[in-house]
Formats: sequence, structure tokens, C-alpha cells
Amino acid sequence: MVAIALLLCLSTFSISAQHVKVEASAGVITLYSNDRSGWENAVGVYEEEFFIDATLNPGVGVVSEYPGYVDTTKGVWWDRLVCPAYGPTTTTWQFSTPIVGFGGNWNPGVPGGPGAYIAVAIDGSWVSVGEIPGTYTGQFWGFVSSEPFHAVRLSPGSYCNGAWCETYELDNMVYALQPVVEIIHPEAGEIFWIEAEPEPKMPTITAKAELVGIIPTPPLTISEFVWDATIRYTEFGRDDSQSFGPKSMLGETLTSWTPDFKNIIMGGEMEIAVSVTVDGKLYQDKIIVYIRGRNPSKSIVKDELCSLILQAISYKETWPGHRWLQFHPESDPRWGLPEHERGVAIGGGWGLMQITWRPTIADIWSWKQNIKTGRQTYKEGESFSRECITYFKGLYPEDKAKIKLSKKQHEEQACHYYNRGRLYRYYWLWNPAMKNWYINPSVPPYAQDVMRIVTLVNAGSPPPEW
Repeated sequence: MVAIALLLCLSTFSISAQHVKVEASAGVITLYSNDRSGWENAVGVYEEEFFIDATLNPGVGVVSEYPGYVDTTKGVWWDRLVCPAYGPTTTTWQFSTPIVGFGGNWNPGVPGGPGAYIAVAIDGSWVSVGEIPGTYTGQFWGFVSSEPFHAVRLSPGSYCNGAWCETYELDNMVYALQPVVEIIHPEAGEIFWIEAEPEPKMPTITAKAELVGIIPTPPLTISEFVWDATIRYTEFGRDDSQSFGPKSMLGETLTSWTPDFKNIIMGGEMEIAVSVTVDGKLYQDKIIVYIRGRNPSKSIVKDELCSLILQAISYKETWPGHRWLQFHPESDPRWGLPEHERGVAIGGGWGLMQITWRPTIADIWSWKQNIKTGRQTYKEGESFSRECITYFKGLYPEDKAKIKLSKKQHEEQACHYYNRGRLYRYYWLWNPAMKNWYINPSVPPYAQDVMRIVTLVNAGSPPPEW
């Protein structure tokens, strides 16, 4: 190679700063020969690898077939690209984040003299970018692409007919990340929790974004960051959606935003989105995080229910291992998601009180609202029980003086209403011949079960998990 290199060095080369635009299938490629300042002005923001140790910058990798290595004594990357006739080798620089510019100070001219030159291509389809002259002795050579790419492949250049390889050194390798706005917090897929005690409370979710690879052209033309957040929940036939934006942010705090959930308690899948316009170009990013719910303690639930009847209804409505719960417990794969009536794909009850009739978002995600709705339903049952008396007095006016319900009978009628609403209508039916009440034979034994639980508790022998 030394003899060949000497032949190539017979002419004197003069290198001047220049940049050239070329069309490529990857977009428009602009080359910067001996013009680092031009390259820097074109990309604005960039990263630099100085090769001061064997550990490359985060997100940067290299596959070298010869192989090349970091020469820490000189602070350079040393490498050799062998021509096809002698067993071709290549070196590929890889970037985990898309980049739009690449370059460095190249020295193929000194380690043995100019050889085959260095052909440069980008990405897996290996679109040709250009060729680094073998006569460079530390000058800058780089390029900028109008389309992002992930890899730069170096291979022997067009002078393989007069050389068997190109040995070179690379220093001050620079690369420009694709300009983006990126949400850096929270992490995609992160789970946040609706706190339960003493009151249901939405989590504080502060979103942060940063501009990557963007320097606005003076004067500053970042118009604004526009944030948006939407929570969706679509399980078991639900189609709930709440938006908490858009919110425009100007000034020093424009890269950070905490959505105001106001008085809404809701979980599910939350999409956080941000957009920003820089120099007339729109940049956007979005992530998905999840909101789930924590359960209050059993004692707090019982205190909120207060009434023994309501406590017995909640116990009856839930099931073993899930008593007194608004959300699935930690032992369940669906931990933190709303308790829903088992065996019912669409419809069915929700939460502590298994609210079935037109459950709201708050009924599903706020344990206190769930109890409040359950209590209201029971009160409606009490009112309906009084209606029953009026109905049967009108039906049997001759028995008007005898048609009365005891406190326990009123409670059973209200419990039946809680379970079935106005379906089957009356739990108690009047027997005009016997002048007494009897239980409607078509109703399920729900009310009896609730009253049995009340009796066990009053007797000091509560059921399991009470």
C-alpha cells in the first residue's frame, strides 16, 4: 500500500471550504467539505464524540469489520477499509435516535498516505452520500440530510483500482439529532394512582417537553407550546372520554404543564400531547400513560356507608376476595381498575355498591360517589315502599286500616328495589283473604340475603370478610 500511496501523492492537492447539494433517494443531501462552520450553522444543535476513551456517547454504536478501534493515546478512531479484491470490510456508525447530520475531522492521508478514499452511505438501503478524499489530513467533511437516518456506512471508495484499502483516523465526530419536540416526563406507559383517603383525589401529573436539535432563527420565533390531555376508558361497553386542554403556554414555563382535572375523578388511558411551532414548522409528540385507583380501607368504607343495611348491601354486591373494594386488589392482574360485575361483558354493576343504572364516570372511579349513588338508590327504594302501601290501599280499600308495613318489611322492599329497581315492582303482595302480606314468589331472594347478613352481624356472628 505504501508504494501505491506514493503514486497517488505525486500531485499536489489544494482543499478549500465548500458545500454542495445533491439529490438522493433519502432526500436532499448537502455536503460540507472543509467547512465545519457551515455544517454547524445548518444543523444548529449537535452532539460530538471526542474519542477520549473507549466508551462512546449514549445512543451511539459502531460495527467495524476490520475491526477499527478507539486509539485513546491519540484521541481518535483508527480504522481500515479493505477493498473488495482483498476481502471487503465496512464500518457502520449506528444511532438509536434518528439524526440529520454527520461529519468529523478525517485523516486518511497520513496513516500510510492516500488510499482507496472513503465512500459514505446512509441507512439500511445505503443511499450514497459522497466520498471523503484520501488526501484529507484532518480537514472536516460532513453532510446534512433533509430526511432523518439511523446509520452511516463507510466503505472503500472509488480508488480501489490503485489501492487495496484506506487506512484513516477520525476525530471530533459530530452528529445532529433529528429536530423534534419530545415529552421527557412522564415516561410512556407510566401508571399514576387516584388516591383514596381521606377523599378520592386525582394524581398530579406534570408533563415536561424539550426541543431536540432545534435552535430558532433569531429573532426567537417559537410561537407557543400547546398541551393537551385526554383520558379514555372503554372497558365493558363504556365509551368515556374527558379532555383537559388544549392549553397554550408562553414564557419561561412553556416546556412544562400540569393538567387541571378540576373536580373530575376519572382513570383509564391518558394521552398527553404537545405541539410547538418553530420558524414556521410544526413539531409534535404524544405519549400514553395510565391512571388507576387505590382502595380506601374497609373501616373508612364502613364509616362512609354508616347504615348497617347499606353495609350489608355492599357486602352482598361484592364477592369473596373483593369485599369492600372499588377497584381490583393488588392480588389481581387488573389491580387498580374498577370492579365490574363478573360474568357480564357489557352493562353490569360497578364498584363498592355495584351501580348498574346509568353509572357515571364518578360512580366508576370515585368510591365516595359510588356510595352516594348507592345510598340514593336505597332511599328511592324507601320512597317506593311507601308508594306500595298507597297502591294496595287503593286496590283493597276494605283493608285500608290493616295494610301497613313494619320497619323490617319496609327495609326488605327497599333492598329489593335496590337490586331490581321497579322490575317485578312489588316485593310484598297483599293477600285479601288472609289479610296479610306475602313475598312475591317471582322475586329473587336478594332482600332476604341482605337481611340475613344484618341478622348475623347483630347477633355477633358476621359472615366471612365482614
